[in-house]
Amino acid sequence: MKKNRIFLWGMAALVLALSCALVLGSCGANPKGLAKQSYEVTQQALQAGTDLNKAAALQKKAADIAEKVQKLSPADQAVYTQELARLMGF
Repeated sequence: MKKNRIFLWGMAALVLALSCALVLGSCGANPKGLAKQSYEVTQQALQAGTDLNKAAALQKKAADIAEKVQKLSPADQAVYTQELARLMGF
C-alpha cells in the first residue's frame, strides 16, 4: 500500500514537472505568438481611452512582451517583425 502511494506521488510530480516545462518552454519562444500578443495589446490600448489604470496595465504587458522579443534570436526577431507588420496591415 505504501509503495503504491509513493509511486502515485512520484508519477504526479513527474506529470507536474513535464507540464510546467511544456508551458514555460512555449512562453516567449514563438515569435508569431508574441506578435499576436503585441497586436492585441495595441488594440486594447486604442480602446482603453482615458482609463489610466487600464493604460498602466497594458503598458506593463507591452514591456513584458518587448523583453521577451529582445531574448529572441535575430531570425526569430525578423519573423516577429514581419508577423506584426502583417497583423497591423502594413
